[in-house]
Amino acid sequence: MGDCQPNALSQKYVDSALPKPKLPRKAKKKPKFFTLTEVAAIVAASRDEQRVFYWLAAETGLRAGELAGIRLIDIADERLTVNQSVWHGKVQDPKTDNAVRTLALSPQLITLLWEQIARQKAKQHEFLFSASTGAPWDMNVFRRRKLRMLLKSLGIRQAGFHAFRHFNVALLDSLCVPLKVIQERAGHALTGSFTLDVYGGKPEWVGNVEAARKAGLAIEQSIAKAQETEPFVGLTAIKEERLPMAKSEAFMNE
Repeated sequence: MGDCQPNALSQKYVDSALPKPKLPRKAKKKPKFFTLTEVAAIVAASRDEQRVFYWLAAETGLRAGELAGIRLIDIADERLTVNQSVWHGKVQDPKTDNAVRTLALSPQLITLLWEQIARQKAKQHEFLFSASTGAPWDMNVFRRRKLRMLLKSLGIRQAGFHAFRHFNVALLDSLCVPLKVIQERAGHALTGSFTLDVYGGKPEWVGNVEAARKAGLAIEQSIAKAQETEPFVGLTAIKEERLPMAKSEAFMNE
């Protein structure tokens, strides 16, 4: 089609070539993301496994399928290893090679995870988040039945789980976490920067730990500010008898 007009013009079938039409540019949709205040409201309004889930999504930026695929054995000490994902009930390999990764977790999140692990062990379930049958959560169903209703009740604009992922990257960037560390924790592929990708090197684990610490503290402080009270999940504020089991027991394989 592109050669029709010039050929027709050269052969004098037409007097002039028609100008190319100027089509309106399709505006790119801005990615939806939650603010720190909104994340704090979501976590504070939730209980038990849902509170753990939302905090985990916000602090780690894991994809929905990765969150659904977390097993108890994937959590050890104060770190989480992403080995698989679950979508529509099917266990599958992570999205990319970079998606297989290990993330440090904040002390605040670790405390919540101990309690969730204890609940799941008592039910003899394999996954960190599961239905009564032991099957992993269906993220589409959870979003429709839980997240959507929660956002509506809080007056927060509707968004999916990826909004937590966008929030996480924005939060870590605002906390001056190095881009290479953010890239590693998010499970992203190459950045597109030759200098960063080739000469940036592999981030040290201490940077991963510091990123988790900063994120966990920011979320905790935002919740405390919203509630105008002491941080509800700080380690120093939790008495020993509240923990369902000792740390070493919580992560021990049965």
